Amino acid sequence: MGAGQAGIAGLCIIAAIFADTTVALSAAKCSPHEQRVAKAIKEGKALLKEEKFKDWIDKGLRADAPYNKKPYTTYLAWYERIGGLSAAPDGSHTPEMTKFFETHGFTPSAAYSVIEDYALHGKPNSSVDLGFEEKMNAFHCP
Repeated sequence: MGAGQAGIAGLCIIAAIFADTTVALSAAKCSPHEQRVAKAIKEGKALLKEEKFKDWIDKGLRADAPYNKKPYTTYLAWYERIGGLSAAPDGSHTPEMTKFFETHGFTPSAAYSVIEDYALHGKPNSSVDLGFEEKMNAFHCP
């Protein structure tokens, strides 16, 4: 390996270490609640890409759909998780939920509404959801 190649390899190693450190630092800046919300949003967006889910939605959530099988069971589990991030079991708002809204300008239930709009209508269905979508897409937490 020549001196130039060794220098490039060294820079690549330093860049990789820096990237790992940056990811770790940004993860440390996100609260556990923020990390759970980010994961739920990512899972919701992934659901929209699943062909079986698209077929299920396109058929109008028909009465004869297999509600005890995927994709409905996957959707239901996701819906329960994102709902749990929006409110406590008694319906109250915890301090972490309030802080999330104050910091990011949307709630997990708003993210659910945006994802549901894409599932049912192919796009956000209201100006309110358009605003929430902007905030949701601006929210990053590894």
